[in-house]
Amino acid sequence: MKSSSIDKWLSELGSKVPVPGGGAVAGLNAAISAATLKMVCEYSTGPKYAANEALMKESAEKLAGLAEEALAQAENDEKAYSKLREAFTIPKDSSGRPDAIELALQAAVEPAVGTIKTVGKILEITEEILDKSNKNLLSDVAVSAANAKAALQSAVVNIEINLKLVKDETLRASLQASVVEAEKLFGDADRLFNSARRKQEEGS
Repeated sequence: MKSSSIDKWLSELGSKVPVPGGGAVAGLNAAISAATLKMVCEYSTGPKYAANEALMKESAEKLAGLAEEALAQAENDEKAYSKLREAFTIPKDSSGRPDAIELALQAAVEPAVGTIKTVGKILEITEEILDKSNKNLLSDVAVSAANAKAALQSAVVNIEINLKLVKDETLRASLQASVVEAEKLFGDADRLFNSARRKQEEGS
């Protein structure tokens, strides 16, 4: 995914092939959210922002790592889904089929769970810098929050579609907890989006 052009990746996404799919989109949205917020931090340094420059530089560094993390989750989703499809091709009368599918399902949901955690970290940074960042980039803070929520929503539906097939109760409970975590973060993303938008309208 990292070496693909945007045009090529979107063409693959929009074609009748198994991957990339919604899980990869979730990771990409998270990466876009992190990169957009990093831009805000980069434009919030210099003499005018000296009081918070250390925070902005530290946040920019963290966000660069989170963007990479999110892209890795998108790539892992593509790989995991391919493995899941392979597991379903095992003959139904094979004794190893149920375990193979269960293991593949576990791997298939890991990127979505990881995306939720990554977005949580992005939103924490958004909270920290919102009132200290360059006011001319408040619209970009809002764009970051919007993409963060899109990533969360995409991750949740990808967990839920696989959750229907998971038999292991411990894994089911863990995945349901991830969904609850994401749903709480929906509210944070909305609040930060609205706050950035309001501050922009007020010109503060």
